Amino acid sequence: MEGFKEIRKTYDVVQKTMGLVSVFDKEARTLVYETGGTIVFTEERTRDIMERACLRGGSSMDGRFTYVEKMLGMKQRKPIPVNEGWGIYAFPLFGQKRLDNSWFFYSHISHAQTDKTDGRTYLVFYNGQRVPVDVSLHQIRQQILKVSRCKTMFEDRNHRGE
Repeated sequence: MEGFKEIRKTYDVVQKTMGLVSVFDKEARTLVYETGGTIVFTEERTRDIMERACLRGGSSMDGRFTYVEKMLGMKQRKPIPVNEGWGIYAFPLFGQKRLDNSWFFYSHISHAQTDKTDGRTYLVFYNGQRVPVDVSLHQIRQQILKVSRCKTMFEDRNHRGE
């Protein structure tokens, strides 16, 4: 945490939010990546931030998980439409109930890659920023495909007026 001046008590997901990464520090619980290279730390857990964002979008996080499971048949690592009116869709890095889960926002993801020098998997945002993720390249690509499918389904539903 050395070198960072601000730790916010809370954080609200907005369109410039690129990722929420769990950290285990005595002062902060979540590291937030925003467009423009901004990094914010907050005392809140990722789950609490996501729950509030989903409620602002019209439904609880569990309600959104249930909908995605019923409509798309996804049972594990389900993506969620956080706020489809704002075009905010997210996917979890791990199972959604894990306290150490991290969340990434689809509209900011360029691609995933494995670094040839260190062998780690990275998510690459459109702004060029890279974030290491502790899952395989295959798993992160599957998550990107799932959230893409979820977004398409919600947009199609909204265009049909359902």
